[in-house]
Amino acid sequence: MIGNKKVLINILARSGSTGIKNKNVADLNGKPVLWYSITEALKSKYADDICFSTDSQEYADLAKDTTGLDIPFLRNPKYAKKNSTAADASRWTTLTFEKHSGKKYDFIVDFMNSNPFKIVDDLDACIEILYKNKKADTVVAVNRVWDGHPNRIKQIVNGEIQDWPGTKEKLESMRQELRPPAYIRSGSVYAMKRHVLIDEINRRGKISLPYIMPDERVCNLDEPKDLFTARAMMAQRSLSYKKDSIKSKKLKILVTSKISDLKEILEIVNNIGEVKILNNITRLQLKKIINFYDVLLCSTNIKIDQELFKKFKKIKIKYIITPSVGIDHLDKPFLKKKKIKIFSLVNSHNDTKNIFSPAELTFAHILNISKNFLGAVSSVKNGKWQPNNHIGFELDGKVIGIIGMGAVGTILAKYCISFGLKIIAYDPYKIINDVHINQVSDLDQLLTSSDIISVNVSGIKENTNLISEYQFKLMKKNAILINTSRGNTVNIEALINNIEKMKIAGAGIDVIQNEHEFPKNYSKKLLNRMLKLQKQNKLFITPHIAGSTYEARVKRLKYVLKYFLKELKK
Repeated sequence: MIGNKKVLINILARSGSTGIKNKNVADLNGKPVLWYSITEALKSKYADDICFSTDSQEYADLAKDTTGLDIPFLRNPKYAKKNSTAADASRWTTLTFEKHSGKKYDFIVDFMNSNPFKIVDDLDACIEILYKNKKADTVVAVNRVWDGHPNRIKQIVNGEIQDWPGTKEKLESMRQELRPPAYIRSGSVYAMKRHVLIDEINRRGKISLPYIMPDERVCNLDEPKDLFTARAMMAQRSLSYKKDSIKSKKLKILVTSKISDLKEILEIVNNIGEVKILNNITRLQLKKIINFYDVLLCSTNIKIDQELFKKFKKIKIKYIITPSVGIDHLDKPFLKKKKIKIFSLVNSHNDTKNIFSPAELTFAHILNISKNFLGAVSSVKNGKWQPNNHIGFELDGKVIGIIGMGAVGTILAKYCISFGLKIIAYDPYKIINDVHINQVSDLDQLLTSSDIISVNVSGIKENTNLISEYQFKLMKKNAILINTSRGNTVNIEALINNIEKMKIAGAGIDVIQNEHEFPKNYSKKLLNRMLKLQKQNKLFITPHIAGSTYEARVKRLKYVLKYFLKELKK
């Protein structure tokens, strides 16, 4: 999405070809031609969805196998015939995909297979031009014709060279002096507002703007000789990358962590090995394919344990990469036994101290509860104007107890100092040297003294139920609890009990115990109690989004991949 505009990328691949037989699946530097368009489109920061449109099951299977892109349908064969235009095919594809996705797209972009040298920068640039120029309805990628000016175009009539009708060249003219220069569609990108394609069945509207492609990124595959040129160009480009590359074609990488929208991360991963990205994969699906890969780059939502490999006699996977500080989703004893190396952000304080999102979300929960912010917003939405019903409290002079002074706790403390909060900190693994922070050696002391308590610890076994019934009994009746660390650290039933009984004022949490079971396999009784407290604006729950910012995701992945690359270079 760009602004409020939904974007669909269509990649059209008709079976067969007039000039080059099966050009969409022709081999180009070890990859089928269609691979280049799909992998670049997957990097787009604006694409809401990508549709690979083909009438060939063979093409669809190859696209899915090599890129991981889901192919929900085959194109109607009538739109693959010579008398069907690209606009016809793109229109049918768009309308069919809209039915499949349940969405309606504002911008449709045809990202053409005929030029395998275009990159995501070209795609996103066309989308940006279309978005910024409100009067324009299409953007078309063009490049200079090789000789620069239409007056230089010739035709051969009866064996003789003649000027093209409508042109007249001055003999011996220098082409550099001819103005204006001539351009031709590069066959790369057509970005359209919806009405142009759907209502006018065209890919060029009334106001069509150009995007000028760099010459080195244009090679249209129309004739057999073009494929030879493309292979030579690709070989040369590969040579220029080789010096900086540690790429090993032997490594097969399965990515279940969301990285498709992170261009720089995609470049790093694609430079390591052969990559397959499967977002939203289930544990059952992972179980079937995990042993086909050497490397797994995963998020924290699926447990990686012995049971996952149960049906395999020999385990192929060598590395697990997880861009997280917590690794309780990994069965460490089993992975160690099988000599599978783990790369994570455990004990990476020098890196994680530069990730601000978790501390920002923690402070957002503090501000929300102290100001009754969401309750007040909701009240106005419902047509009420009752300022006296949403009286909060000032943070200045209040005491915050920070449990855990790692990267998040340290950043949070800086925010608290700015707001005039007095800070008590408990961390048995660290000596804090800060005049603004009173470090205590007893957790009980922190709990009895604090108006706000923030849990910022790891999910190690020792921290399970760190805050439970006993700890709640020590807290002030007006205390609020914030937990953005791990769900196992705060006993959810004890938390609900104490809010219901008004033993504490409320809580803001980003994690809950056994959150992977939420909501289907969660206790219905517990869910109902949680819902009731949420409606009363006493319990605020966010769905584990502390690290869900673009910047934090890029940083975490960069840091953990840095450790992995170091290992590969040994």
